[in-house]
Amino acid sequence: MNKKPPYSQKLQWWSVVVLVALAAVIFYIGTQQLRNLEAARKHAQLLTPHLHSNSLFKHIELGTYTGDNGCLLVAGYVEQQTDMDALRNFIESSQPPVPIKFSVIIGSNPRPGMIDVPAN
Repeated sequence: MNKKPPYSQKLQWWSVVVLVALAAVIFYIGTQQLRNLEAARKHAQLLTPHLHSNSLFKHIELGTYTGDNGCLLVAGYVEQQTDMDALRNFIESSQPPVPIKFSVIIGSNPRPGMIDVPAN
């Protein structure tokens, strides 16, 4: 006779439960990042025209970033700290639906031609 001990059946059952739970968590995390990236992309599209209407922010671009499970990226350079403060205030007051990642250099363009936004 080939009878399995009861603990073996319980072990198999719990193994299946753990694997299903793990797969669900991995799926949720992956889809959450995609939802956040899409929300960041839409928010960037809404803000970009308003952002570029201010000459202080002509060298700033908005986009998406996969860090923080998907966030809004603000990148480029501004001339002065006061410009950076105004930029931060503008972006934060727009209440983005995702976290914000700033990658902004303060001062003159450190690499001419690399960050410049084309004129409209």
